[in-house]
Amino acid sequence: ALDTHSWHRMACLAGREPVGVARLHLIDPATAQIRYMAVEPAFQRRGIGRALTRALEEQAAHLGAGTIVLHARETCVGFYERLGYEVLAPAHTLFGAIPHHEMRKRLL
Repeated sequence: ALDTHSWHRMACLAGREPVGVARLHLIDPATAQIRYMAVEPAFQRRGIGRALTRALEEQAAHLGAGTIVLHARETCVGFYERLGYEVLAPAHTLFGAIPHHEMRKRLL
């Protein structure tokens, strides 16, 4: 149901092979959520994740959202902190083994 109200971004190589994806949707008129953010391991630490995140932040601001939230894997918390997100609380543990943290960034 969210796919019709979501904004997707994809990073591709020159040959159009996808190497990164991310999705944004509105939780309410003032709050957006980033979901399904992923960059192929061989292409991490090249600015792709940062570019995808910035593109979604721009889209959220364009939609009028003042805040973005997300659930980051524990290993990705530092990445989002460097982009200005703050940890709010521990979140779910995926598959009983991958801890996540709820994070937030105010855009306005």
